Amino acid sequence: MKEHIIIILLFIFITIITLRTCFHKQEYINVTQDSAVYWKDKYNTEHISKMAGNIKVPSVFLNAVKNQTKQKDVREATAIGTTASGFLHPAVDTVYLPDSTTIYKLRFHNRWLHLTGEIGEEPVINYRFTDSIIITAYQRHKKTYVDAYSLNPNVHLTGITALRMINRQHFSIGPYAGYGWNGKAFTPSVGISLQYSFIKF
Repeated sequence: MKEHIIIILLFIFITIITLRTCFHKQEYINVTQDSAVYWKDKYNTEHISKMAGNIKVPSVFLNAVKNQTKQKDVREATAIGTTASGFLHPAVDTVYLPDSTTIYKLRFHNRWLHLTGEIGEEPVINYRFTDSIIITAYQRHKKTYVDAYSLNPNVHLTGITALRMINRQHFSIGPYAGYGWNGKAFTPSVGISLQYSFIKF
């Protein structure tokens, strides 16, 4: 009697899982269709957040990353668009040359920008721009989101793209525990199995 009850419970469980799978919507979202969210934290740092997209075949963006990095096994990629703007007040030195030519030398330096220049007959400016973008990922309601922000206060984030390839393996090997027919009676069993998945949930 107990064996029959266990079998019935197993059939009920399998039926519930099957029905749930049939009506479950697979979420393969292209992140470029979602809107980015801008917000500021308590330090007044600007953030940009977006839902990461799951794709089944390589996109143009992912293929471009593979070609640029020369890596064919790239499965995830995130791109951040930025723009930098601001004002600076460089120190100016006036230099008078023996041939009566006047040139102006500029210099400016802080944590993010190093600039030197010379304005004369052949103006030239040399600069070094520094940035540091932090990218984090987190789960919310079983969905993955990507958040990014720059430590440079002069940098504004203009866009974010995050894609991840979904590798759907049909075959799997692993331990199992169940209840089945051994040819004479129903008995519990454990072991290692090779399975082919028709449905995933």
